[in-house]
This record gives sequence, structure tokens and C-alpha cells, in this order.
Amino acid sequence: MGFVDKLSRVFNRLSPRRLTPIFAASAMLAAGCQSVRPSVVAPPEVRPPKVTDVSLNPPLTPPVTKMPGRRALRGTPTDLLERNRGDRPPVADEMTDDIRLKQYISELCFEIGDPDVKTANNEGVRLTLGEVAEMTLLGQSLVNIADQMNVKFCGLNNLSAGVAALYYPHADLLITRPARSKYDLVTNLVHEMMHAAQDQNGLFISDYGWDIESRLQHNLSVEAAAATAEMLIAYEAYLRGKDDYWLYLNTSFGNAAMDKKSLTILDQTYCNAMAVGASHQDALMLAGRKAFENVFQHQGWLSFYCNQELVSYAFEVTAGLYDRPFVLQSGVFDQNKLNAAGQIGFGGLSFTAAADIPGLGRVLQTQPQMYFAFQAVEVERVRRSFGYASPEHAQIYNQAVAEKNPYLGLDIGKAVALHRAALWGDGAAKTYRYLYHILMT
Repeated sequence: MGFVDKLSRVFNRLSPRRLTPIFAASAMLAAGCQSVRPSVVAPPEVRPPKVTDVSLNPPLTPPVTKMPGRRALRGTPTDLLERNRGDRPPVADEMTDDIRLKQYISELCFEIGDPDVKTANNEGVRLTLGEVAEMTLLGQSLVNIADQMNVKFCGLNNLSAGVAALYYPHADLLITRPARSKYDLVTNLVHEMMHAAQDQNGLFISDYGWDIESRLQHNLSVEAAAATAEMLIAYEAYLRGKDDYWLYLNTSFGNAAMDKKSLTILDQTYCNAMAVGASHQDALMLAGRKAFENVFQHQGWLSFYCNQELVSYAFEVTAGLYDRPFVLQSGVFDQNKLNAAGQIGFGGLSFTAAADIPGLGRVLQTQPQMYFAFQAVEVERVRRSFGYASPEHAQIYNQAVAEKNPYLGLDIGKAVALHRAALWGDGAAKTYRYLYHILMT
């Protein structure tokens, strides 16, 4: 029996359904596509859930803390869980962070198959996981990975402003807030479970020696793959007769990576592949690859994530994290890492296999001010690591001069300080744009 057996019997209700096009007027579907749509296969029968395992294995202490020169891409969730404990008794002051985290998880979170999900929010998450698991390719694969990793799911009310969900590597912890609709919760869970799959594939560790292009390729690719997974799960639901998910994406575009073009590319690629004899699996992976590549053409998405990366990178540089020599590494984010960004199962199935890896110049070709801001921070990073007179600094500085970078010589530390002050001011909603605007003025 498979992992779906661990879900409650309430999920074992899938039956073949009529496949109905939802956008006849908009001509979203390629001609002849419906005739090759796969038949619906019901998931296996249920079995009794497993006994709750509170041993939290593997240990919660991130192994990267013992690896000089490396960093975890996200922090620890202890404080976030603590402020969601409500009126529960306080824990002992002498508890270590690891022990506190285990205590909070045991109070607020659950694993797939646990008989007690502990909170009403978690019950909503459990029900939604069942819906996701009905999608027998992407959905079941992601839930299976979460099950095998012993991912802990926590439905919490008190998250930071603007944050819908988070995945914490090394703690194998997925946190989500109650969503406005079940569709939001599905996409939030799928997005973060995609990050869990990336964590399983070793993608949530990077090195301080990476150059900015490798860092940006890495971080943008893992986010683009997670955004693509949101589109794929809705499309797989549509192929199984659940038109409402696909309709929701076509009308809401809640994710900045999604637009009508992305969804059209996904649908037409799948239909064309099926029409020439591809399997459902291969057609869906090819469609996912094309949709993934198109995310990098979406300027709103690129602007948002590049601004976030710029702010984070500038802060790390000016905080002194690069104030010692590193072996500079370029071209680190290779095709193997990119393939892993969209890998959805343990067998190597990936919708980013053979996808294109855009370089820094091409990613920011329509945003030269952002490109120069990244370059200026990189020059400062190399100066701090190797010294002004070093050949490493001379090489990148001379390149920036040749490209007429207007930000050379600006005080990056002052720009970061102004940005952090603005973070708590009236313009908080625009903070992700502040740094390069400060550099411009």
C-alpha cells in the first residue's frame, strides 16, 4: 500500500468525472486536446494511520552550522511558532532552541498520517493535502516526498505581513496561514512542498564563494519551479475533471509568475505533445518545462525576486559576512542543479530537465538599473573579501567601469541602512524596491 493510504478515508472518494473545457470562448485549448486526455485513476484504498512519531528524526539542528563557508537559505522557525502558542504555559527558560522547537512542533504541527492534527487550522491543511494527493502524478509525488521526509505541517494564524506560507529546510517544517479559499491553500501547500522536494535534492545549501550570477540563478530557479508547480497542479486537476482549480488560476493570477501567457503555454504544449503520441507523464513534464522557462519572461515576478535578492545580498556584504577571502566560484548552478529544482519524485522525474538557465545579464536585460546595482554590490563584496589591490577586485571593477556602471563608489552600507529604516516606515509595501532606487539617487 502506498503513502495515500495514510490519509483519512474522507479522501478516498475520487471517481471518473466528465472532462469539460472551461474556456471555449477564449480558445485556451489546442484542437483535439480533449480526445487524448488521460483517464482518471482512483487512488488506492486506505489503511489505518500511523502512530504519531514525536522523535523528530532527523535532528532539527541544521547541519550547515558545522560547515564553514556555507549558509542555510532560510532561518529557524522557533520564534514564529512561539508567538502562535496562544495561552499555552511558557516553556522553561533553560531549554535550548532545539528543545523548544521540538516542544512547539509537538503542540502545533502534525505529520501525514498522524491521528491527531491538534488544531482546526491543521484539519483544513489535512483535508487539502488529501485533495492534492488525488492528483496522481505531481500531487501524489509531492505528498509522498513530504511523507518520506516526515515534514511537519503547521497551520498558523500569526505570520509576518504578506507571508502566505513558508518551508524551513533542515527542520522539515511547512507553515501556512489559513487561506482565503481552498484554491489558495492548495497552491500554497504545493509551492512549499516543491521546496521540500528541492530540499530533499540538496538545493537549500549554497556557498559564500558563489558569485552573484550563480546565487541568483539558484534562488530564482527554485522559486520559479515552485511557481510552476502551482500551475501544474491546477492543470493536472483540470485534466482529471476538476475545472475549478484551473478556472481559479485563469481568473485570479494570485501568483506574480502566472499570467494568461504562462497558462496558455502550459496547455498548448501538453496538448501538442499528446497529439503526437507522448505519454501523459512526458507531456506534463514538457509542458511544465515550457511554463518554467516562461516565468523568467515575467517582468513583475523578476522585479520582485531580484529586488529581494539584491537587498539580502547587500545586507550580507555590509554585515561583514564576506570579510575574508573565499574561493570565487562561477557557473556553480549547472544543469544537474537545475534538473533537481523541478524534480517531483524519487525516480528523477523532473519538469526542469533540459530547461534553459538564464544568466544574470539575460535575466536583467530589461532592467539595467537593477543589473548595475547587483554589479556594484558584487564589486564591494570582492573588495571586502580580497582587498582593493587584488587581481580579483581589479577584474570585476574594470568590467564595471567598462560597462559604465553609475553606482561604483556609492556607500552600499548607507543604502542598506536607509532601506532597513524604511522597512518600518510608511512605505513598507515598497521596501523591496528601495535599495536600487537609493543607489540611483
